[in-house]
Amino acid sequence: WRTKNLNKGYVVAVLLRYIESVINCVLFYYIATDTVWENLLEGISYSAGYVLVEGIITYIALCVPKVTEAIEYWKTMATTEKKENLDSY
Repeated sequence: WRTKNLNKGYVVAVLLRYIESVINCVLFYYIATDTVWENLLEGISYSAGYVLVEGIITYIALCVPKVTEAIEYWKTMATTEKKENLDSY
């Protein structure tokens, strides 16, 4: 069930990043000679060119069992209480 939550959370994060990227593209790269609709379409297509492609590739990687196993391992290592005199070498 953790893998499903990880994948759902990642999809939500990518969609929010896509929306933020479209808004930034329209606000900061606005071309005054174009209409608002043309600028919005440009922002949508430009953002899809890198945010959604990267999101799809990473989602596919998250579906690999060894990747999720490694993420869970590092999560456990980061959140587990360590001994005070832990020798790191």
